[in-house]
Amino acid sequence: MEDYLSILDKLRNAGSIIDLTFLSSSLAPRASWKVCRDFTYSDHQAIITDIRKRPEVAAVPRVTRYRENTLDIDMFEHMMQGLQLSGTATDMTKQIMSQLTRACNASMKKVGNGAKHQPVYWWTNEIAVARRECCQARRSLQRALKRGNPDASSLLLELKTKRRTLKGLIKASKNRLFLELCDQAEQDPWGSAYKITMRKLNAFSSPSPKCPELLRKIVSHLFPQQPARNDNNEVAGLADWNRIQFDEVSDREVLAAAHRIKPAYRPICLLDIVGKVLERVICTRLEAEVDIKWGLSPYQFGFRKAHSTQQAVQVVSHIAATAIEGKRWLWGTKQYCLVVTLDVKNAFNSANWGRIMQCLIQRNIEPHIVRIIGSYLEGRSLRYRTNHGSVNQVVTGGVPQGSVLGPTLWNLMYDGILRLDLPEGVKISCQCVSHSLWEAAHVIAGITPFDLLVTEISRKYCTGNHLTSRQIMLIEWQQRWTEAPKGRWTWKLIPSVEASLVDTGVSEHIFIALGTLTIHHAQGVE
Repeated sequence: MEDYLSILDKLRNAGSIIDLTFLSSSLAPRASWKVCRDFTYSDHQAIITDIRKRPEVAAVPRVTRYRENTLDIDMFEHMMQGLQLSGTATDMTKQIMSQLTRACNASMKKVGNGAKHQPVYWWTNEIAVARRECCQARRSLQRALKRGNPDASSLLLELKTKRRTLKGLIKASKNRLFLELCDQAEQDPWGSAYKITMRKLNAFSSPSPKCPELLRKIVSHLFPQQPARNDNNEVAGLADWNRIQFDEVSDREVLAAAHRIKPAYRPICLLDIVGKVLERVICTRLEAEVDIKWGLSPYQFGFRKAHSTQQAVQVVSHIAATAIEGKRWLWGTKQYCLVVTLDVKNAFNSANWGRIMQCLIQRNIEPHIVRIIGSYLEGRSLRYRTNHGSVNQVVTGGVPQGSVLGPTLWNLMYDGILRLDLPEGVKISCQCVSHSLWEAAHVIAGITPFDLLVTEISRKYCTGNHLTSRQIMLIEWQQRWTEAPKGRWTWKLIPSVEASLVDTGVSEHIFIALGTLTIHHAQGVE
């Protein structure tokens, strides 16, 4: 007994023993363990292991696609005959969609799920022949072993030789294609090499956050809560639905809207094809009403036909070039030009519904269109999944990104800003430009980026060498333009930034104007 107690004391004084828990990769994220502090009548404390329940993941709805070239028009019309609608608008929508689904199933063939095995990129006909010969040699060896054939040893050597040949062909094919891929990357940086690399990188992307508090902050920042709409009385006073006279949607409008709907790969606005056709019909009528009644500002270049960012840059360049024309000194006509750019943060999600409805009412848009858009903006909610289940948040503002009607409503809301009475010589223009496309816009317009201009001017007056400063600036701009991740199509057309400067000549004028402004400001400070 004394020996046992002495050994026990030695073990107690020896230190702690690390406990390890081995789990599979599927159980590791859901498992945890802790040391129990309760008395267990033992020299060891109990370890409690907890394996949480697998979180429920909502099934992704399968999208049914049809082969358009197999459409039987007579069968489709026969299935759509006798459609009777009843109940609320939501009930009638469900009835229409159910009948359309049955008609499509009866009149068209479905597209397969695309599960057909595709050959690997290094596969060739020579490799296919070598694999076939290898499989034949393996089957011959298996039959010889089963039958006790004395030629099994020679067949084994033959199989090894053919396997070695097959592996050599695969390796040579991979090496050859890798070199070709490197050559393609030099010619097209966003081609197959870029896609393969991004596919590998996306495979190891971090999972989406599931923390409820973190997601609540993200959602509240992206979709800010806005005050309730106060235009219900104005909308209700427009006219009663029973007294509103409006033209029914014609077949020509539906066909024109359907032709303008293109497949979208941006999972932002989850709207079915019928909803998009309805949005297109409403948008077409709204745009026609807006064109008749006041129209949009000529300085609105975003989300409009025959308007683009390039035109907006040209307008600004023309204003700047006109302002700095003429002589600089006494009694000269040269003016100073200052360009101020403002970025509307979270523009689409922060659009105010009340402002949109007020714009529609002030423009005397047809009452039925105003009411439809008012209903279009109501009852929206955002659903996101957390560790504690799904959470619904009521959306009180914004226009759906990726929708058909959203850009038009955004233009109407901001049109009043472009019509403000401004002092003489002040102009406002509005366009939707991604920050990643500014490099392409600068090159197209021949305008040097502002930060490079500032650096060039500073370098010029520090060194006193104008030509060297300009050359260094062009080298830096060319490197930035060559390495820009976006605007590759424009880069193929205008690979040299120096050529764009020579063609337009606008950048030189703006450079001189900014340099003059800098000199004037520096002299004033001194």
